[in-house]
Amino acid sequence: MPRRVVRLLEERGAVVRAASRSGTPSFDWTDNATWETALRGVTGMYLVHPDLGTPQAAEAVAAFARQAAAAGARRAVLLSTPSDAWGPAQDHVLVTERALEHAGLEWTVLRVRWFFQNFSEDFLHDPVLSGEVRLPAGDGKEAFVDAEDIAEVAAAALTEAGHAGWHYELSGPRLLTFRDAVEEIARGRRP
Repeated sequence: MPRRVVRLLEERGAVVRAASRSGTPSFDWTDNATWETALRGVTGMYLVHPDLGTPQAAEAVAAFARQAAAAGARRAVLLSTPSDAWGPAQDHVLVTERALEHAGLEWTVLRVRWFFQNFSEDFLHDPVLSGEVRLPAGDGKEAFVDAEDIAEVAAAALTEAGHAGWHYELSGPRLLTFRDAVEEIARGRRP
């Protein structure tokens, strides 16, 4: 998803520098020695933490956001999960969100559930290709959201006024069970 945000920001004329463990500059949530270089000259950030529902994520996002504000960053957008999504792990997600809110930045939180792209680009891609997707999902329904839509909101929050201090709950246009989604994929349609 970050590559989509990068593309949209560049299309809006923003100067963008993506940072990751394998990129340049190198950035690692667990190695704060990489943070200073990643933050050099940054005015806005799209933050994706891979372990958002852990105490370590809350600590890392809080420390990084404070360091970013001290380095001159003004805005941050955090990819998060809905407030009812994870049960006990959600407490850590909320602590992470609050840490960002108190770091001295204009913040926006994007709360999302399942992406359509989980079936085509992520951990469900291989099962889809093999013809067998197994999940302990039952008959619960999800409003799968397109990663392009998430990226659009992130780019707007980073480049336009009026998004600071908002939690956006993003969802797709309709509710589907996982069975419904897989059946639509099998018929050659996007869920």
